[in-house]
Amino acid sequence: MKNKNKDISKERILEIARHKFFSDGFIKTSIDEISREYHISKKTIYKHFKSKDELLYQVVKDFTAKITNSIIEIMQSNQNAIEKLIDVLNLVQSNMKQLSMKYIDDIQKHKPKLWNYIEKFRRENLERIVSQTIEAGKKEGLFEDVDPEIVFRVFYGAVRNVIIPEFLIANPISSEEAIKKTFDILLNGILTNQGRKLYKRQRRKVEK
Repeated sequence: MKNKNKDISKERILEIARHKFFSDGFIKTSIDEISREYHISKKTIYKHFKSKDELLYQVVKDFTAKITNSIIEIMQSNQNAIEKLIDVLNLVQSNMKQLSMKYIDDIQKHKPKLWNYIEKFRRENLERIVSQTIEAGKKEGLFEDVDPEIVFRVFYGAVRNVIIPEFLIANPISSEEAIKKTFDILLNGILTNQGRKLYKRQRRKVEK
């Protein structure tokens, strides 16, 4: 046990905690449970994190930082606006698959400050993606001449009202499917005919 614990890094503990929190929720998961299930001494965990709250905060910070880096990489690529948008959508969908409704509900109800941080992260990234994508897409003839600020507000309002436990529990649909349908509905109103054809073609390629 002692030798094994020497090899367990802070990053590995974050990875383990992320899996437990995301799948089982924050409230239900204890440091004792993580220690027992993964054979890590509590001393090793507390060496890196003072409390379960700090561990949760660092898990969220690490998770959002990785998503941000991936989004930046996509947005800086040489792809057209539609391809970038679909790559971002796929990124969001793959990450949403990791989050149980129990986890989201726990954060909303019991950690309002952390939920506000997540909301701020979600808003800022969506605003940047919408603005950059629409401006690039208009130049490429893929988007109508729409105001990015209005589109962002519509998108953001839709995301906030769809990706919440109340909606997902009441409707027989996964979070990733909810995101896809939301994007499909909203994009159809702002894409040019050329953009719609390209969007449908790219979606079919990804879903094969």
